Formats: sequence, C-alpha cells, structure tokens
Amino acid sequence: MADDLAWLAARGEPRLLAEIVATVELERALAAAGFDVRLAARAVDDVLLGARVVLVTRDSATIAIAEPSTEGRLAASLARSGEGVVGRYLAAAVDLDTIRRLAAGAGVALSRREVGPFGPEVLVATTPAAGPHLLLVDARTVPSPG
Repeated sequence: MADDLAWLAARGEPRLLAEIVATVELERALAAAGFDVRLAARAVDDVLLGARVVLVTRDSATIAIAEPSTEGRLAASLARSGEGVVGRYLAAAVDLDTIRRLAAGAGVALSRREVGPFGPEVLVATTPAAGPHLLLVDARTVPSPG
C-alpha cells in the first residue's frame, strides 16, 4: 500500500474496489468501452466527488465511470487532467468510525461521511481538489470478493 495510507494499513490492508475513471459524458464513455449506454440510467450520486457514477466490470475488475454532476472534485479533475483515471475506491478493513479515529491520530484530514456507489464512504482530503481522489468505504457494507 502506498505511504499515504500507512496510517490505515496497520489495521489491515485496504482492498481495491474500483478505479475511478472521469468522463464528460457517461453514455459516450460507456459506448466507447463497449458497455450498454442504458447503464447510465443506473448512475449513483457520489456527493464527495460531485459526480454520477456507474459501476461496470471488465476482466473481473470493477471500474467506476464518473461524470460530473456539480463543479466539485471530479469537474476539477477533468479541467486539470482530462478524461481518465482520477482515483480509487477502497474497502477499508475497518469501519468508518475506526478510520476517523486512526486518521485523526495520524493528522490526516477526512471529509464528512456520505453514501456513494459502494455505501458509506469518506474522502481522504490530503490531495488537491483535482485529485487523485481516494475514497474509503466502510468495511461493513462491502461484500467479500468472490
């Protein structure tokens, strides 16, 4: 795990849930990647990113395709870097209350708790608004891998 999560990894290695891929248009991105564009209708809001997110699977890996819904973090990522990978969703090995305590002890800033595409989450707020974005999901809400 990267040094930026050393404060958390001591309690168990976080598991990658999905890479976050920014796009300016969900339907176009889905079509370009060979997915059914109707999946865009199932987009879930992620308030912490300011985005609508569609989860898709390719080669047993989950990808979170995200389109801005506000002028928030995802829009900042697109303005700065264009379309592409802008962050990750990780399942922490512990619950969000424990994550908050560990982060406070390490001097790491976290966002407020919100519900995103994988359930309750917090954003690690140690990077610029344009990313890369790291969202930690409550371990109690994420099913174990296959």
